[in-house]
Amino acid sequence: MAFYLVEALTVTVMNGDRFLSLQFPFHYSNIVVRSRMLLICVFFWPISVLLPILERNCAQTVAIADREPLQWSLIVFFGLVFINLLEYGFVVKFILKSFTSVKFEGNRKCVLKVTLFTGCFVVCTTPVLLLNTICAISAEPNCAFLSRMKSVLNVLPLVNSFVNPVLYCFLFTECRFQLVNLFCFWNRSLLEKNKVKRNDFYCAYQIHVITSKTSSTDGNLFKGNGCPCGGDKA
Repeated sequence: MAFYLVEALTVTVMNGDRFLSLQFPFHYSNIVVRSRMLLICVFFWPISVLLPILERNCAQTVAIADREPLQWSLIVFFGLVFINLLEYGFVVKFILKSFTSVKFEGNRKCVLKVTLFTGCFVVCTTPVLLLNTICAISAEPNCAFLSRMKSVLNVLPLVNSFVNPVLYCFLFTECRFQLVNLFCFWNRSLLEKNKVKRNDFYCAYQIHVITSKTSSTDGNLFKGNGCPCGGDKA
């Protein structure tokens, strides 16, 4: 169960990154800087290493009939899943709002990305949650059927852990920019090229947002029963 907690914690942090990028699109590069990324890695990686070790020690020292560690793990896991669903809900709300305000043309791609992430997360976590909940309330949690189901369903979180970083790296432009800054910090020429490309990307996006808002405002002037000048429509 410790691995599932680590996996859910990782996905929560990644979704928090998407929340920041949507809420603060033009300040994101100033918020998510290299030092903060390293601080997050230093904070979460030791936790990821310690949780499985602590679970193994607890399994060796705690009686098999004692289900309290599993119950607490399920509570934390359910909490992380709830936080992830809230983050996904915010992303969906943002995209639906952008549809009505005509902010940018890439709405369909954003919907596809969010659907892909949400679907992968739900499909990979729901069976594990249900199975561990059944084990927590079952009178015989170590029966042969539940053991076989665990051996099969335990693969799903591994798939989610593998797919999420790949999707984030290849689908999101800002993530690719930040990865270059993080892992190629020694190559100054590459960092300069990456900075120029990132600035061009943000400038192009901002210009498109402004032009989209302007065209939307101009279109709204002709809505209603008459033209802006007061005459009737042709």
